[in-house]
Amino acid sequence: MPSLLGVYDPEVGETVDARPLRTADDLRSWLRTAPADGFVFKPVWGIGGSQVLVFTGSAPDSSETAVTLAGDRFDAERLVEVSRTPPRVESSAAVRSQTYLLEQRIVPHPRLVELAGPTLSCVRVVTLIGLDGVPAILGAVYKIQPEPLGIDHLSHGAIGSWVDLERGTLGAGRSRHHFGYTAVIPGTDRGFIGFQLPHWAEVKKIAVQAATVMPWARAIGWDIGISERGPVLIEGNAEWSTALLQIPAPRGLMTGELKRLYDTLAAARTTRRWGRRPGRTSSVAKPAAGP
Repeated sequence: MPSLLGVYDPEVGETVDARPLRTADDLRSWLRTAPADGFVFKPVWGIGGSQVLVFTGSAPDSSETAVTLAGDRFDAERLVEVSRTPPRVESSAAVRSQTYLLEQRIVPHPRLVELAGPTLSCVRVVTLIGLDGVPAILGAVYKIQPEPLGIDHLSHGAIGSWVDLERGTLGAGRSRHHFGYTAVIPGTDRGFIGFQLPHWAEVKKIAVQAATVMPWARAIGWDIGISERGPVLIEGNAEWSTALLQIPAPRGLMTGELKRLYDTLAAARTTRRWGRRPGRTSSVAKPAAGP
């Protein structure tokens, strides 16, 4: 996983070595010693890549200014300003809008940089714990982001390419903005169908291992970045977006173990809600006692 460098928060923020990280002055001091290869500034709560900034390092003329993948400059005051803008979240989430993680930047594998550019485009690997209690992979999609945004979400223009689970090769891709399939990275003449993802066996292994750690969560969408040193687990998503997985999929996903699990849990829920009351002999189901 990416190393945590610190947490910025106006009340409780601090670095991993216990220095305060609560004000613009604290951030300015931290920027002077930030990693040379950059860092990530991201909200603790957020969806769709909202408010996520990826920096490649310091500006040539100032150690107190960080530069994004797209070349935008941010000093401490501007980072504080970003933190005061609430990120996009699930409607039911209660958030501390000014709490931000400072994380190690993961540089994509050189072959992936050559394919699509410097943004860390992750593989969304969805794991499913079936009726036998054993985690397996439901499907995987590689998110191709050719723009230097640092965000690989499909709502930001990325393409989702279906991944062959056995070989780790890319299939045709689709986006949220066009109905048709595509075989070419937007803005280029580079095709990606058949491209072999590096470290594919390790990617699958880390996803299944992560699912094993959380057996109470039936399905999780893991975002896994692929660096030169191997796969890196970026995050797990309980709301893993069926659309992201289904949009480029060559078939419907409600089959096999997912369908069996769905039907079994649905039947169990119906039984709990409409089971017979003790002592009744009628064959007509009645609402169960209690809430």
